[in-house]
Amino acid sequence: MKGNARNRTTFPFWMLALFPLLLVAVLVIPKLGDIAYNGDEINSVILVAGAIHPGPLSLADNMINVNPDQALGWPVLLFIWGRIAGWSEVAVRALSFLAGLLAHAVVYRAGRDLFSPQAGLFAILLFAASMFPQTNMLHARAFPLVLLFTSLCLWSWWRVTLRPQPPGRRAQAGLLLGATGLLFSHYLASLLLPILGLFHLFFAPRKRHWWRPVLLVGLAILIALLQAPFFLRAPAFTAAKTSLSSRALSAPDLLEQFLRYLVDGIVAPASPVGELLVILLPLALVIATLLHLRARRRADAVWFLIFVTATLLLLFTAANEMLRVVTERRMRYLMALWPPIALLAGAGLHKLAGGQRHLAAALLAFWLILGTWLGLATNY
Repeated sequence: MKGNARNRTTFPFWMLALFPLLLVAVLVIPKLGDIAYNGDEINSVILVAGAIHPGPLSLADNMINVNPDQALGWPVLLFIWGRIAGWSEVAVRALSFLAGLLAHAVVYRAGRDLFSPQAGLFAILLFAASMFPQTNMLHARAFPLVLLFTSLCLWSWWRVTLRPQPPGRRAQAGLLLGATGLLFSHYLASLLLPILGLFHLFFAPRKRHWWRPVLLVGLAILIALLQAPFFLRAPAFTAAKTSLSSRALSAPDLLEQFLRYLVDGIVAPASPVGELLVILLPLALVIATLLHLRARRRADAVWFLIFVTATLLLLFTAANEMLRVVTERRMRYLMALWPPIALLAGAGLHKLAGGQRHLAAALLAFWLILGTWLGLATNY
């Protein structure tokens, strides 16, 4: 009887979750072949993956062609995918689209498990109408994989660590896959893993399987050491790009641009906003962390996502101050922030709907209409 009641509760939301997936498909698929390969796509598809290579190209040759500042996962996957699906723009970019679509599905499942089916539905709706993920699903680059593996890491880590029930094999396999995929997708996005470790150290309950997520992430790091020879050359390779470092955003500018991209350009924060965030964001995070430690409360999903989002944003900002790689046209390097923010926004909208249903519906409708209109009207 309990199983039947549960199915009746979740089935409508599962069906409704198909709508945002269809919305993403409608907005992205027609534009996959609109423009020829451009920018970094040319390097990924032609120079690295060997789309027009005159003779045989081995996987070893493919990895040698990868720039040292790029993880190996996307070039290797693209090397295999292109030989199966072909090298047209639509065929190659379909891989990015599929990864992004899977990321949306994982966001829904994470929201459902961390909060409720309705919160999961709100999270995927907000995520689907966000222009930044949409735009990056249109290019043959690694960033949709970042969305997918970030979402999988957050969902699986919560299931293994914070869920009251003992972790199952699927949750543990998901965490191993998510952590390994993230390490092979993008070095900067992999900063999520030490943040999960920090949260685990401070807030995870000290129960019998406390070491399990640590061992799983440790195993993922061991697997990722296969790309260590490439990674060790990355700092010198990046430092040599003097034209890139000269255009890199300062910490206040990066935070301002992040806010602008997050709200689809509705608001363009003025310069004092970024400067205030540089001061207030770390201060607020430290105070909130100390209060949670002092209260000794059980870590819940909301605090988990807040801690991860704020700490990841700060680490991205600090890393950019050292590496000087994020310019105004490279905000996609912050892509790992979108899944936890979508989950937090979905949870917040779910709570608002409990007392202010009409206001929640109006906010959701506004965001969906705006995202759909921008997606249809924007030429990429």
